[in-house]
Amino acid sequence: MTDYIAQEPKIPFQIQSYTDAGRHRFAHLINMIADHSPTGRAVLEDAAKAGYKLQMQAMSGTQGFVCDEMKTVFLSTCYDDDVLVETLAHECRHVQQGMKGLPDNFHEFVIRDAVKVNRAIEADAEVIGASVCYEIMKNGGNDAPLKALEKKVPKIVNGMMSASKGDEKVASPEMMRGAFDGWFKNKAIMDIYEKSVITNDCLGNSMRDYRDSKRTDFFKREMNSSEIVNMVCHDSAGKCYWSTNPDVMEEPARLQVAESTITFAESVNDGRAEDGLNVDRSYKGLYVYGKPLPAPAKTAEQPKMAGKQAAFNAIMARRKLSR
Repeated sequence: MTDYIAQEPKIPFQIQSYTDAGRHRFAHLINMIADHSPTGRAVLEDAAKAGYKLQMQAMSGTQGFVCDEMKTVFLSTCYDDDVLVETLAHECRHVQQGMKGLPDNFHEFVIRDAVKVNRAIEADAEVIGASVCYEIMKNGGNDAPLKALEKKVPKIVNGMMSASKGDEKVASPEMMRGAFDGWFKNKAIMDIYEKSVITNDCLGNSMRDYRDSKRTDFFKREMNSSEIVNMVCHDSAGKCYWSTNPDVMEEPARLQVAESTITFAESVNDGRAEDGLNVDRSYKGLYVYGKPLPAPAKTAEQPKMAGKQAAFNAIMARRKLSR
């Protein structure tokens, strides 16, 4: 067992622990982020200001989670510090996302936008975790958290590092976008969220009263990509790192789902129609894995370039004829 130095956390979280060792462990994780990661420090400060507490408990199968009802971030004692430093940043980012106004009930969104919102917030939380690990390595000389994360999600870390110029002290927007794109290369992870959030929460629960929600509460809200990324995807300076492409979540490649999800959505909405409830056919704007995606939309510049190319081809043809 690691012997932790007695220290106070540099970000004033309320720490729930039965032992001094537990409190010192949390202080160690908090201070590692506070001392070396501007991105992580800003995220943790917001979570602390929102009144969220920190607690550890033995959990299998998960490194951590946020309980909004208890206003507590839980971390698992089953993982070492190199893993948990990223988890703490990731879960506090989810707290921060809620503070920005993003609701935690995905089922209030139409199905297509529930897919966009869920994927954006999970990809963004991974972006923050990766950024924190990078900054700890760059500013603190400790590469163990980044190596631990790379072992777990190599495509996210590789996406971030491939966008780095090598001299950044703080993760740049380009690096954050690279990590974000890397999340979408983890289909197994996407499948888990699709089943738990879209199939079970949004679709399955819309066929019965769920907690404090009535069946009529489902599928009422729309949210486009620009609204999502401007609410969710912020860098350490509070600026949207997708400002160069705010429609990123409308790209067909990011809106692919399992064919079974579409089939279930059709069945659920047919049932809602029979019961006189609001019907949501927005799932028709999703795409099925393995089927052709539409061609990218033409930009205003593309027709100009096409015209220039045609003129060039005509000139070359005349030259050939004159020889």
